[in-house]
Amino acid sequence: MTSFHTDQLTTLLALVDEGTFERAASRLHITASAVSQRIKAMEQAAAQILVQRTNPVLPTAAGDIVLRHARQVALLEYDTSLALGVAFGGTGGLDGDASKPGGGATSATRVRPVSIAIAVNADSLGTWFLEALAPLADTLNAVFDLHRDDQEHTTALLRSGTVLAAVTSTPDPVQGCTSEPLGTIRYRAVCSPAFAARWRPEVAQKHLPRAAEVRLRNADADKDADADRDIHTDTDADTHARAPEALRGAGSRFAWLAGAPMLSFDRKDELQSGFLRARMRTSEQPPTAGSHPVTKTTSARTPGDLIGAPPTHYIPTTAEFARATLLGLGWSLLPEQQCLGPIADGALIELDPGHPVDVPLYWQRWNLDSPTLTTLTAVVHAAAYAALRR
Repeated sequence: MTSFHTDQLTTLLALVDEGTFERAASRLHITASAVSQRIKAMEQAAAQILVQRTNPVLPTAAGDIVLRHARQVALLEYDTSLALGVAFGGTGGLDGDASKPGGGATSATRVRPVSIAIAVNADSLGTWFLEALAPLADTLNAVFDLHRDDQEHTTALLRSGTVLAAVTSTPDPVQGCTSEPLGTIRYRAVCSPAFAARWRPEVAQKHLPRAAEVRLRNADADKDADADRDIHTDTDADTHARAPEALRGAGSRFAWLAGAPMLSFDRKDELQSGFLRARMRTSEQPPTAGSHPVTKTTSARTPGDLIGAPPTHYIPTTAEFARATLLGLGWSLLPEQQCLGPIADGALIELDPGHPVDVPLYWQRWNLDSPTLTTLTAVVHAAAYAALRR
């Protein structure tokens, strides 16, 4: 069995986290040559290349295995220090003052904080996850290394050993991990009144406050009668020009969304396009009341399958994504935490009120007997219980 020294594992962690030999050397207070020699020694022991010498450095498949082992060792060493009362420089062990920061520690005795790497989807990070981590600032000598990714892709970071836990939409546990349900994050399809007025005036007229509706009607009265009639007809030529050819005659009240600008977080984000496909597939038979999960595949060819990509704005930050929706750049799906208030205030229009989109979330973590990981899991569950639907 291949074994590695602790300093070697620490070096591999620093190299992958920092991305270059020079930055890893600076973090470890050694030379870049020493970092290189330790990595070469590990590769000789494993008889495999562990890192790609790219910029930044990337672990190979074999390196992922050793990286995961290195993170587990680092976490267990921290737990051991905590149990011995030295993680904060204290003397009380798990039953004493070591559970509190300080504990009589001095700058000379306080050990380096443990790094806890977690993968989390952007909407959770932007709405409830930080509230889970905040209490740990008073109880753990730790720093958090958050990796933001789509909830359908965060488990890949678990498999690679990059993170020790993840918020994910995947219920099946990664090998060597446990999976526990957190709750459901509910999304609602929304757009601003101004956006609806540009792309589907009758939607704006239906939902806007009375005063705004009057202003919109007066503005429409100044238009040519023929143009006004065209705007308010589902089969108008302008709508056909914006929507894909396959949508003509589909008879769906959502067909106009296929040609209207859409917001996406990034190119992994399929929430909006999945919503649109699902609504187009149900154009003949609308979905029953209640939450409606986004379906991504179907065996039948329907108008929803023929939808091309709508014109899309990519906005990869949670707060700005919501703000772009409020400003009328496009329509989107927002978590309830971000849109219920604006909907109530009239700042947003809900496009399909009876059928929100529910995304179940799960907490996957290493199956490791670690007090630190157990504490982290407890606070995540508590925050999820307060913020998510059951």
